[in-house]
This record gives sequence, C-alpha cells and structure tokens, in this order.
Amino acid sequence: MRDARLALALITLASAMGCSPATGTYAVRPSVMSSAQQMAVADAPIPPTILYSFASTPNGLPDPSGLTFVNGVFYGTTFNGGANDKGTVFSLDSGGNETTLYSFGSGTDGTFPSGGLLDVDGVLYGTTQKGGAYNYGTVFSITPSGTYTLLYSFGGSSSDGQIPVAGLTALNGVLYGTTLTGGTTTYGTVFSVTRRGVETVMHTFNGYNDGLLPEGGLVALDGILYGTTRGSRIGAGEGVVYSITPGGTETILHSFGSGTDGALPYSSLVALHGVLYGTTTLGGLNNKGTAFSITTTGTETVLHSFGATPADGVTPYTNLTVFHGELYGACGGGENGLGTIYRVTTNGYEQVLYHFRKSPAANDPNAPLLNLNGVLYSTTLGGGTNNQGTVFSFTPP
Repeated sequence: MRDARLALALITLASAMGCSPATGTYAVRPSVMSSAQQMAVADAPIPPTILYSFASTPNGLPDPSGLTFVNGVFYGTTFNGGANDKGTVFSLDSGGNETTLYSFGSGTDGTFPSGGLLDVDGVLYGTTQKGGAYNYGTVFSITPSGTYTLLYSFGGSSSDGQIPVAGLTALNGVLYGTTLTGGTTTYGTVFSVTRRGVETVMHTFNGYNDGLLPEGGLVALDGILYGTTRGSRIGAGEGVVYSITPGGTETILHSFGSGTDGALPYSSLVALHGVLYGTTTLGGLNNKGTAFSITTTGTETVLHSFGATPADGVTPYTNLTVFHGELYGACGGGENGLGTIYRVTTNGYEQVLYHFRKSPAANDPNAPLLNLNGVLYSTTLGGGTNNQGTVFSFTPP
C-alpha cells in the first residue's frame, strides 16, 4: 500500500531503536470490549463510486495524503508520472475531468510529492521528498491555475531537515511540517516556513530520549502543534506522540509499544472536542494496529485493536477523519484482503462499512478520507478502468 510513499524514505529502524526509561505522563487503557462489540459489519453498503481512473501514463500513482477541495474542485498529487515521471499536481472537477496542472522534475524544482496539498487563502502548499537545490526535498506553492513556485529547498546545511514525507499545516499564517530525516542527529526535524520561503528548524529529534523519524505531519489544537514519530528511544521504542509549541518547546506525551498498546504510528493526528485521535500500524491485542485517543496531557486509550476477526481491517497507515462526531478511516485487510472503510466511535465501537473488491472496482485504499457534506472521498492504488488506482466517493450507511 505504501511502497510509493516509502520508496525514497527507507530508513532502517533497528540501529535507531533502543530502550530508555519512559518520559512524560501517560496511561495505557486497552479496550475491554469483546471482539464482537469492537467489530461489526454494515449491512449491504452501497459500493464506492469511481470518479476517476488513473493510468500509469501520464498520471502515476496517487499519493497517500489524499485530496483537497477548493471552490468545487478536487486537487491532489501523484508520486510519479507526468512529463518527467517524477510526480504531478492534478485537479479533478465535478464532471470527472482531470487536468495535470504541473509536472515535477524540471530543473531544480521538487520531485516525488507525497504530502498532499494544503489550501491557505486560495493557494495550495505542499512538499516533495526529493529534488530542490540539494535533492533533499522542497516546500512549494501552486495556484489553482497551475503557477508553481519553489519556496524552500531542504538540506542546505548539516542541521537542516531532509526528506519531508508528510504535508503541511498552518497556524497563525505560518506553515509547519516535519522531515523524516536530517537535522544534526539525522533522526528528523520539525520545521516552520513562511509563505515567503523562510524556514526555521524548530526541533531536531535527538535519538536519546526522544522520538525518531516523524512520518506523520502536525495538527494544531489551541495554539499547540501535535505529532507522532514511528520510532523512538523511549520505553519500548515503538514511536511517540509529542507536542511542540510554535517557539520550539517539545514534550513527549506518550511512548508506544508497552503490553497491548499500539506500535509504530505512521499517520498524523486529528482533533475532536479537544482530544486527539490517531492510528498505529502494529500493536494492539492482535498486533495488527490500533485506533487510539490521547489527551493533550498524555493520557492514551486504545479504542480498537484491528484484526479482531478475519473480516476486520488491519495495519491502518492513514489518518482518521471526523464526521458527525465519529471517526472514519481506510486500511488494509478485510474479507477480500483489498482493504476496508471503517468507522470507530470515541468509546471504541468499530464497524466495517465496506470491503474493497477486485478490479475494476476501486481497491487498495492509500489515503485519508475527505468528508464533504456527509460523502467521503479518497484515492486507491488499485482498481478502476486501468487497474492503476482511482478517485472515489463513498456514502456511509
């Protein structure tokens, strides 16, 4: 599911892992619901509607950060494809008409986008894993009409971040993000960048009593930024949740991997009613991933352990989406082994809403769900007319 996103970001965790005393305050409280309570399957769901089928040429693979909706039009990126086979920005109108707005890989612009697009005042902002002046990735802007601007090239100094895998978030007019590697320790950074392209390294993950390798991006809540790393040298070494102020003060809120807790979070967090929610790719009762909640003071609760039955989803890599006070997501597994769409309540009741099916139906979901007026939109890596992935819509039952 994630080969495209990780193709340029393969980092061996074994050498970066270690065990140190846990820091921060947290309490793991695994769900005590039975498997039957935790996992139910919706009756006779309406299959997703394919809005667009990608082709290997000229599109490439849809990236794992999903879609952005601006003024009635969807915008997204592909990891490769385009004129130089190094990725594109595309738009898709309500009639299913796709337009390639920009092809990466011309000169010293970015290459291989994977973080999606952020709309700020009608301009779209994103990151690329590689390319730029030093070939360690970029921050860029692009207008809905396709005017591209390179804002920042990573890797210009030994202390700068490298390889921004996740996308950006905005807080008080400033853009914030993470790099998977780089910084003085090579274990990744948190950075800010103005819309004029002035970048500041806010935090370098230190590799001693900190998280390592931030795969996910950041979410802002009450003026503070929150994120995850997929590695750590705290506790069991299976990743952390952290907070960081705009001034750069970082606090570890939770260390994953103890007992039946989740392990290895790849996704960004989402906020609902002042609480943060996310997923882990492994761990839980079945070691097939979890959905969890965590307070801003660090109290973590496992809401659902995936893989509770053979029909349940497994290994959720993507962010959760909030809809009507509940959480929705897509992951692998399911009765056909091609992925599921699921919902999970804030008290831990999980329901599989749809099992993806063989081509030409959409399958292998790879991105968060976008909620627009009660309809969910996203992308898949498989299915569609060309079996090269789709943009689809899904109405929850």
